Amino acid sequence: MATDKRFPGIGWATANRLWTAFGETIYNRIRDRELKPLADVVGAERAVAIVDGFGMLCDEVEIFRWLDRYGVAPRVAGAAARVWGIGAIDRIKADPYAMTLLEPWQDVDARALRLGVVLDDPRRLAAAVEQALAIRFRLGHMASPTPVVKQLVRRLLSSFTGDPSRPIDVALANGRVVSPAADVLQSRVCRFMEDEVARLISERVRRELPRSDGKLILDTIAKVEQEIGYLLTDAQRAAVFMATSCGVCVISGGAGTGKTTVVRATPADAPRPYRRQIALRPQPASPVPSRLPKKRPLRRAKHL
Repeated sequence: MATDKRFPGIGWATANRLWTAFGETIYNRIRDRELKPLADVVGAERAVAIVDGFGMLCDEVEIFRWLDRYGVAPRVAGAAARVWGIGAIDRIKADPYAMTLLEPWQDVDARALRLGVVLDDPRRLAAAVEQALAIRFRLGHMASPTPVVKQLVRRLLSSFTGDPSRPIDVALANGRVVSPAADVLQSRVCRFMEDEVARLISERVRRELPRSDGKLILDTIAKVEQEIGYLLTDAQRAAVFMATSCGVCVISGGAGTGKTTVVRATPADAPRPYRRQIALRPQPASPVPSRLPKKRPLRRAKHL
């Protein structure tokens, strides 16, 4: 309640008073709409707000209750309810490591072991491989060499003394991890993303494009230049024309080079093939600073 925007005016102080007064029975009182005992603690107006708020998410009440029993933070419990809905409890019971989507590995692993998951449980082994690939993904890698993944898995499963190849074999067997090439591992999600990008590119390079309207493009560039107060550089202009005449194009550059300006200068009412944008996460910036183009002052010109 204290962290959910569906309960306006209910902060930590109010939530703590309710928990002190009712403990875990608070869930039953809210579910049964027992307004009077709630109002005795927090007042009638807040009692109604609490009951009505939980009424909108009645399926989540049991999820909150069940996860709270195992020390899951309310914010995380709410996220689990939103992600998996009423099936959240069954999903987590079937695989406690599903919670790595929402919590740090250390918290999820410690809880699973307390609940009786054994050190060599296949769910634990496969989850460690997925977690290792997730760590690599956050560093900008869509796939990773198997030895690198093994090293990370060894750290995550520090208490596991079995065959170091077994976690990878288990993860490959259940299909959540794939091997697109020899000694390379990739999460199924990353494989799907790459396949989808490849499909989109393949579609576009084969598509017959409509004729590019040069006047419309020049008019849009002039309008954007008037709004921003300076002229586009030659490279930025070339990028706009590329974006409106190619089935696929990539606009890249460091911070401040004008990528957003180029997108703005692409006519909004241009044919649809010109307007489909896919944002890709850039690699970390190079330690060597790139030279950014200088912005030219806006001036009148007969020819843009």
